[in-house]
Amino acid sequence: MSKQLTFTRPTTVTKVYSDGRQERLRYGQYEAVMIVKENGLPTDRLKPLVVPTRPVTEVECEDGSKLIFEEPFYCIEQS
Repeated sequence: MSKQLTFTRPTTVTKVYSDGRQERLRYGQYEAVMIVKENGLPTDRLKPLVVPTRPVTEVECEDGSKLIFEEPFYCIEQS
């Protein structure tokens, strides 16, 4: 199961494609991508009702590519 990640401000990322190529991209405010993993954890995992504690540094998109954030802008609870 995937979820939508909407960028809240202009954000620069490094996109790593499944074949190993890399490129730097800049997403604008309110642009969105569909993701399936956050920091290597599936997005459909059980979500405990606690304060998020770990910054998300990378996400995996539905197409198999990864976005690596220069500056994380949201957190998740990671066990």
